Amino acid sequence: MIKKKLKRKIALSFVPLLLPFVFLLTFVFVLFNVVTANDSPNNNVNVNTTQQQVAKTIWDRALKEGGTKEGAAALIGNNQHESGGLIPSAIQSQASYDESKAMNGSIGGYGFGLAQWDSGRRVSLLKYAKSQKKSWTDTNIQVEFMFEHDDSDSTLIKKLVKETNINQATEDIMRKWERAGAVDSLSQRQEYAQYWYTFFTTGGVMELVAVQVAQELLQIFRRVGLWINQLILAVILHQVMSTNNVRGSRGIELRISVLLLECIWVMVLIGKNKLVIV
Repeated sequence: MIKKKLKRKIALSFVPLLLPFVFLLTFVFVLFNVVTANDSPNNNVNVNTTQQQVAKTIWDRALKEGGTKEGAAALIGNNQHESGGLIPSAIQSQASYDESKAMNGSIGGYGFGLAQWDSGRRVSLLKYAKSQKKSWTDTNIQVEFMFEHDDSDSTLIKKLVKETNINQATEDIMRKWERAGAVDSLSQRQEYAQYWYTFFTTGGVMELVAVQVAQELLQIFRRVGLWINQLILAVILHQVMSTNNVRGSRGIELRISVLLLECIWVMVLIGKNKLVIV
């Protein structure tokens, strides 16, 4: 009887040491399956927010025009900066809509839409939307205008989205097509472009990796009878899931890093017997 208790005690003493390895294996397993599952060319991108839907519309059209993934992401990054977050209804300086002002091509500083089309280009956008009996705030209308009805700029953007260097493509679109006034925004545009490139080339799944890992860990803990620190795991899930409108890839990296650190801390507390195991 004493030997059995001793063996049981020794076996249990190894559990805290094995848990970090279980965690690492789980993380690798989930990450591997998530990434390989999205290697298939027929796999659909997970689009869960309005911003992501707008981005996908631009992405799909750029690729349809023979653009590269880098070029498509560069265009989205520029549009995100111009419209304050891929907002088709955006008007420069958050001004209100004034029909007479909007239809006056001589008036500048009154940009509309994803690319903040101004002056004559703004008027052309509005006329095209009316000809299609659609609102100028419609994403599809703006993307169609972008690639088909923006005069010589439509030809230009078809050329620019075929570039293969994402940072250079972002800069070229900013300087040549957007003709932006504030060129000091280049680094921000490039960060947005990098984020969307990662988002679409991983099937839009990287935001979900941390959530899936935390959920998988919770299931493993339950299976082995360790009802531990559910509050911390709930907080981790809340932190990861609370921000839907991500501004750049650093947001994802930060949340995944927080998840890893907090889970490792859970393992340390288990090892020190500071967590209650029922």
